[in-house]
Amino acid sequence: MLDLIRNAPWVSLTGLYTGHVWAIHGLTPKGATTWLGRCVRWGLMPAEQMMEAFYGVSLEKLLVGRHQCMDRFARSWAETHRHLNAGFLELPCGLASRARRMAMEFTDPTMRWMEGDLPHVMRARLEILGKHDRVESLACNALRWHGTESLEVVAKKLRGCEAVCVSMEGLLNYFDCEGIRTLLTGQARLFKNGSLTLFADVWPDSDSHPLGRSRQIPARVLSRVTHSKAGLRGRSVGEIAGWFLDAGFDRASVHDLDGQPLEDLGQTRLPPCVIVKAEKHSCSMAT
Repeated sequence: MLDLIRNAPWVSLTGLYTGHVWAIHGLTPKGATTWLGRCVRWGLMPAEQMMEAFYGVSLEKLLVGRHQCMDRFARSWAETHRHLNAGFLELPCGLASRARRMAMEFTDPTMRWMEGDLPHVMRARLEILGKHDRVESLACNALRWHGTESLEVVAKKLRGCEAVCVSMEGLLNYFDCEGIRTLLTGQARLFKNGSLTLFADVWPDSDSHPLGRSRQIPARVLSRVTHSKAGLRGRSVGEIAGWFLDAGFDRASVHDLDGQPLEDLGQTRLPPCVIVKAEKHSCSMAT
C-alpha cells in the first residue's frame, strides 16, 4: 500500500488530504487515510488553529460540512426517486464513498449507483477501497464528451433511467467561469433521457463574506499547487445560478451548508462555501 502511495502520482495532495479528513470523520472507509494526507493535515494545523480562533471555522470543518450537506441532498433525491428506474453518479469520486453508502441504504433493485474519476485515480481507488457489489466504478474524464473514458460512455449506461442525479463535489472551482459553463453545458446535453438533478459546491468570490478578500490567498496557493485555474468564483447568487440556467437547466437554487436556500451571499455563515442544486426536465433539453 505504501509503495502505491509513494510511487504513483494518482491523486493530488488536496485529494489525499480531503480523503484523509473524510476518513477520520467516518465519511469514507478508514482505508482512505494515507501518510501523505496525514502530513498535509499536520502541516495545516497552525493555520487551521488560527482560523478557528479568529473566525470560528477551519478548512477541515468546511470539507466535513460540505460533504454532509451534499449527503443530505443526495439522500433526499434517492428517497424521492427510489421507486423509479433511477441512476446516481458521483463524479469525481476521489476517495469519497457517497455512492457506496447510498447504495447500502437504498437497496431498491431499480436504482443504479455509479462512481467515476480519472483512470489513474480509479485504479488506485479500487486498490485502496476495493469494489462494491452494487456500485459500478468507471474511469471517466469529466471534460471529455465523446470517445473512450468519456461522459458519453457514462451517459449511455444511464440512458434507460427515468431520473439521473450527478454529484460533483470539489470540481467546479478548479475552472474559470467559462470552463464551468462548458462543463455544465456538456452535462446537460449528454444526460438527456429523463430528469437530471445536479449537486455542486462553489466557493463564492464575495466581498460581503466575513473573511473578505483574505480568502483569495488560499485560493491562489491551491491554484499553484494543482496547476489549475482554481479560485473563488461567483460574486452573487444570481451569477452562480445563472451558470446552470444558461447551460440548459430549468431550475437552480443556491444553499448554505445547512441546506437553507440563499437569496444573497451576504446571508452565508461560515464556512465560505455554498451548494447548488440544479434540475432539468426531460422535456427541455439543451441543444
